[in-house]
Amino acid sequence: MTNTSHDNIDKLKLINKITAILAHEIRNPVSSIAGVAQLIRSDKEVLNNEDQRQKIIGIIERESERLTNLVEEFLIYSGSEKRKNEDIVISSVISESCENIKANKEYSAKGLDFEYKAKDLNFVIRGDYQRMVQAFDNILMNAVQASPAKASIKITFKEMVEGLYISISDKGAGIPKEAQSNIFEPFFTTKERGTGLGLAIAWNIINAHGGTIEANNDPDGGAVFKIFFPKITNQR
Repeated sequence: MTNTSHDNIDKLKLINKITAILAHEIRNPVSSIAGVAQLIRSDKEVLNNEDQRQKIIGIIERESERLTNLVEEFLIYSGSEKRKNEDIVISSVISESCENIKANKEYSAKGLDFEYKAKDLNFVIRGDYQRMVQAFDNILMNAVQASPAKASIKITFKEMVEGLYISISDKGAGIPKEAQSNIFEPFFTTKERGTGLGLAIAWNIINAHGGTIEANNDPDGGAVFKIFFPKITNQR
């Protein structure tokens, strides 16, 4: 069997797996909404009770939002390949992504802080700038969700002859041992409300741009994500 045939079989297996998981993820919120509809149909007085009415509205809103987020993130995941071929200054990507996350309610509520210095970093790769920002948004948001209150999320850079190494570490509980090998798989999540696509999207985008990403536990506590981008020949 040729390599092409093997690749096609692997892609078909992945498509079948993703389809099955996506169907499962959609079925849960749809079942909740259908259950609420059945309750209203069987008990016409339920909407006259303010507490019950608010509970029903809350279920519908929550599950509808869950479906919307799932569909939107799946569309990003399925189309997260490199679309453009422009110069991307990594320091600009990091700065924009940090500003995006600082506007998030959870970041503000926890009183978190980003600790990084990228002012003198002029490392450039080629690709799609906005997709790269999306990748780092997802990685940084994961760090925010894992972090305890008043913690710092540390971003460090190390430029070598072969390329740029980026490390993003938080002070959370770390990655459970059983999750370490699956953390970048689509729909895999340890969060109650997560879609399991954020880190999978980041992995896709970074790989599409010639980079690599891995996740480990930091000996000092928390998780650390390590990203590498090779130097390009027309590097400025």
